[in-house]
Amino acid sequence: MTFDLSKPITDFSGFTLAELGSLRTQALAAARVIATKPREELSQADLDSAATLRTIVEGEAQERQRRTELAQQVDETLKDLPLDEQPPAEEKPADPAPVEQPADPPAEPAPADKPAEQRELAGVTAGATGARPSPPRVGQVAQGAPAVHLNREPEKGGDGAALAKLLKVDADGAAEFTSWLEVAKVAERRLSTYSGLRSNQRHGVAVIKKEFPADRIAEDDSKEALPLLIEAGKESNLPGGSLTAAAGWCAPSQTVYDLCELETTDGLVDVPEIQISRGGLRYTPGPDFASIFGGSGYFHQTEAQVIANTTKPCMEIPCPSFIDERLQVDGVCVTGSILQRRGYPELVERFIRGTLVAHVHKLNAWKIAAMVTGSTLVNMATLPEGSPVVEDSGTTGLLAALELQIVDIRYRHRMGLNQTVEAVAPAWLKLVIRADLSRRTGVELTNVTDEMIRDHFARRGARVQWVYDWQDAYSGLPTGPGGATPLTALPANVSVLLYPAGTWVAGMDDVIRLDTIYDSTLLSTNRYTALFTEEGILMAKPCGESRMVTFPLCPTGATGATVAFNCATE
Repeated sequence: MTFDLSKPITDFSGFTLAELGSLRTQALAAARVIATKPREELSQADLDSAATLRTIVEGEAQERQRRTELAQQVDETLKDLPLDEQPPAEEKPADPAPVEQPADPPAEPAPADKPAEQRELAGVTAGATGARPSPPRVGQVAQGAPAVHLNREPEKGGDGAALAKLLKVDADGAAEFTSWLEVAKVAERRLSTYSGLRSNQRHGVAVIKKEFPADRIAEDDSKEALPLLIEAGKESNLPGGSLTAAAGWCAPSQTVYDLCELETTDGLVDVPEIQISRGGLRYTPGPDFASIFGGSGYFHQTEAQVIANTTKPCMEIPCPSFIDERLQVDGVCVTGSILQRRGYPELVERFIRGTLVAHVHKLNAWKIAAMVTGSTLVNMATLPEGSPVVEDSGTTGLLAALELQIVDIRYRHRMGLNQTVEAVAPAWLKLVIRADLSRRTGVELTNVTDEMIRDHFARRGARVQWVYDWQDAYSGLPTGPGGATPLTALPANVSVLLYPAGTWVAGMDDVIRLDTIYDSTLLSTNRYTALFTEEGILMAKPCGESRMVTFPLCPTGATGATVAFNCATE
């Protein structure tokens, strides 16, 4: 059945369930056509049609909800009535005279003369062009199947076979269905009330009750259960003399088009960003405090030197050298099939979202790599055995090594005694610290929270950032976390960046992002550019210094003050 979708529908009460399903299918198909149009080709008529289609889809859902609530009210009202009570027996009328049957059965009516439900089962699609037919419901399938009646009187089964009765679960007593067609009709009525519901619903329709012969029933206090089990399991007692596998569910598996999506933009390095309007950034870090402190313009004279007019030295302000940091380009391009976008738009959207997240993480890895390149390496993993700095390769040793560098940076630049230094560390380092602290003897530290770990860094003057895309499998460390093989051990060393706040700045150009680019070359193969993004980026170090501290790890819980632990031999 084809519907006029150009005008809003205000009354849905006259539609059957099949018509409501067809209406929804046609409205969604028309909406997809509008949604897949290039943005520049959309018109006011498309907007009006989209609004009308939305009204139809929402109205259809509200009508199903209304019918669901009405059905629930009817069930609640009639639930205590003996609906399965049998009427008084009536006198059976005389058998009519036999009617001579025609020699040949009547011809099968043409598909166009069949009911709408059977035409759908025969593959005749009703609806607008391009719309997918509604899937057949249980009741529709049952109407096309021959009625198989169940005997009301139990049949005599094979030796030891259990007899089955098909009972109505909502009925009092032992009321039975007469055929599978009746079961299908009840199931169809129940299923039709579920559409539009947001909560889980479960209702019984039928129960198959098996009636076993007396020699197959084990009493509660019976001591003959084992012989009964042995007898029942004999192959000779089974139909046909052997076990026969069931035919299965028959119906094909349901296709779920939802797609798993786990990735996020957590773990990105936090640095100040500035917009670059030209091709790069030219800057000077200015004079280093150490060169100013060590200049020749400072003097101290005695009284005699003053009387003798001793020349007072002066130093000249040097001209600074400038650094020219040029913008680099970072982007991503994705192409797709036009037919794929129309047939499976959820896949295209999910892939684009994942691509953008991956792009952000690749950009994050590039920033951190630039910061590593511009940092001074302090490698404490190569210090000689027994060095006081690395005697404890656990949490206390790591924190002591980092605080040593923080204090040294403050001394070097005469920073505030309590001025915070930025620390960038891989996110997996929290695991090592937590494991080490939880293994301490005599101290209950099994519940080590992230806040506690962050506080350990803060008390040593560091604002720590936990990042992805550095010292892991995605950044080029094969044995790091996130690889194809499940992790069984962490790296033996860790590197942590330390720098005063404001040392690193990211320069960003305007973002150029274009979606669904159609060109003649791609259109000839039914393809298009699904995503194209490009942006300029640079990393500048206009102030201060940056250090990368590498430290060995051995989270044993031991401390250097109590145990001389050698990670290389124990």
